[in-house]
Amino acid sequence: MKDEKTKFVSLYSQFYEKFFSGTADAVELLADLQRDYSEEYNLIKNFNKDVDAMEEFIDNLPEDKQAILLKIFLKANKFGKDMVNLFDSTEQEKRDLATNLKKFASELKNEFEKDIRLAGLFSSNISDIKIACSKESLIIKSKNSDKGEIETIIPAVLKNDPFEISVNYHYLLDGLKIIDSEKVLLEFTGNGNPVIVKPNDNKELTYLIMPLRS
Repeated sequence: MKDEKTKFVSLYSQFYEKFFSGTADAVELLADLQRDYSEEYNLIKNFNKDVDAMEEFIDNLPEDKQAILLKIFLKANKFGKDMVNLFDSTEQEKRDLATNLKKFASELKNEFEKDIRLAGLFSSNISDIKIACSKESLIIKSKNSDKGEIETIIPAVLKNDPFEISVNYHYLLDGLKIIDSEKVLLEFTGNGNPVIVKPNDNKELTYLIMPLRS
């Protein structure tokens, strides 16, 4: 009986370790958004108080970004209510919630992959795209003299110095396909060295991409 209680406490502490660790990363990103995009942040935070301004903001977004933002509003509201009642929910309700959270996180990750594929349409014959990471965002851009150029911006958290690299977008997509995680880490270790792609929650899985020469 004592062993069972000890095991329970160990697993219970693991739940909070995972919960707090993931929440800490999310809160840190939210703080960065508040600092670097204060106008947009306040608009989103008070979207129900200024409907006209919110409609104008959404109307100026590309259609795919409009859809994902509206979906986030709906899902965040529902998931928030489910999380408040988490301990009172049944075992099956908890498992269903976990499944739905993972499914929606995967949909958001697919937005990143979609932006890479879109940039790939404008890449050259060597399938190159440029990734520039600054303190508040990751910029994906490509340019082709025949097709034109494109640039997309993705919110990101930068831990060290800003960097810019060129990679083959096919190889980057291949790496993302094997990473089953809602958050992806890109590690730049210096010019000429491989770019490391890995999930945020699995230190054992790594995928290496050799950058292209500029």
